[in-house]
Amino acid sequence: MIPNKNIQENILRIKGLMLISEQDETLSNIEKITKQIEDRIRNIFNNYCSLKNNRIVSNNPSLNNMSWEDYVKKFNVDNWEIDMIKKHDCSKTFRMINFLPDLPTTLRNKFLTLRKMETLEKINPSLKTIFLKIQKEFGERLNLAPMGGLRNLEQNKSEGGATKSSHLTGHAIDIYLETPDQSKIKRLIDIASANGILGIGVYSDAQNLHLDIDASKGRRAYGSGYSSKGIPSWAKQEIQRHLSR
Repeated sequence: MIPNKNIQENILRIKGLMLISEQDETLSNIEKITKQIEDRIRNIFNNYCSLKNNRIVSNNPSLNNMSWEDYVKKFNVDNWEIDMIKKHDCSKTFRMINFLPDLPTTLRNKFLTLRKMETLEKINPSLKTIFLKIQKEFGERLNLAPMGGLRNLEQNKSEGGATKSSHLTGHAIDIYLETPDQSKIKRLIDIASANGILGIGVYSDAQNLHLDIDASKGRRAYGSGYSSKGIPSWAKQEIQRHLSR
């Protein structure tokens, strides 16, 4: 785990990287920075959730049986990090996307912006073009979820992706709204469908939207559990229009 002070240093590095053109070396740096931040939050979350009688249960001998107080002191865990971790359900698998709303504004905004730059460089070029058209027509900056673009098998598994996910070939993206908004999700469905998106995943949280151009799977839509039965009732009209095109 990285010391907390490195996060502050990385925020400064991120600000500097925003002035650099999008080239491979820059994208590599972006990935290193965001991975450091994500790893830190994941480690804090997992160790907090492992607590038994206020002591950490871990396969790492240096952490096993360490008190929570000693852990906080050793790794310089800030109060905002503790408050953020405590808000999340330990029974659920860690997903960075669920923690983004609780990150400090500066860090969250840079994290989302840089992750978007990285994601767009790695997805299928046709999908990138369509995404930029959707964003322009929507009229607002659209955020892409962490791991919301091209994934390898390990990343796809950690994100709970389908076995034959379109993310594995770079033909899918996941859009993320910072606050739930059914009207925005419904509008995005209509815009995306009109611009060539084939697969749409819409969820009851009204905060995440899956879009893909995977022609091998055709025009389709699903909700929770990768099933059409999981499509929320508030989005069924837009989904029906999509399927009828």
